[in-house]
Amino acid sequence: MERENHMPDRYRLVLSNTYGHPNIGDEAILGSMISELSKQIENVEILVLTLRPSLTRRNHPGVQVVKSGVIDGVISTVKAIRQADLLIVGGGGIIQDQTSLGNLLFHLSRPLVASLFGVPFMCYAVGAGPLKADIGRRFTAAIMKRAELIMVRDFPSAELFRRIGIPAELVHVTADPAVN
Repeated sequence: MERENHMPDRYRLVLSNTYGHPNIGDEAILGSMISELSKQIENVEILVLTLRPSLTRRNHPGVQVVKSGVIDGVISTVKAIRQADLLIVGGGGIIQDQTSLGNLLFHLSRPLVASLFGVPFMCYAVGAGPLKADIGRRFTAAIMKRAELIMVRDFPSAELFRRIGIPAELVHVTADPAVN
């Protein structure tokens, strides 16, 4: 599915992570991202994929929220991504299979959906690793090669992406937004 190349009246961004958990670090990252994106992009509409819409709405007024979970919220998540001008994945240490392979697949499912619908995606201030399972490394490489840009929060993450075959020109090191 080919998307038209024109600037919309309103630029629709979808932010993806495990937002909606009572995790202070993730909420700080989200708050920083919302603040910077709102300052930098005129006429931006920010939609947050969240496990707890009421919590996200309360903590981050002014953004739209979509219920997004592993079981409930799948259809609304796919619809939101399909209608986006850009999907932003991150920040945080989410590209890893140490927690579980399922956790990694959850985080990679969103850029996969974006890619399937021709929606560009980028990663912002993500941490990568460890990727212990061969299938995790292969799936990560296959999806991340499709990114417009991958911004990682440390040099070991950049090195891991390069080691699994992500082109070096896609990967850039940036500061963690939680400390801004």
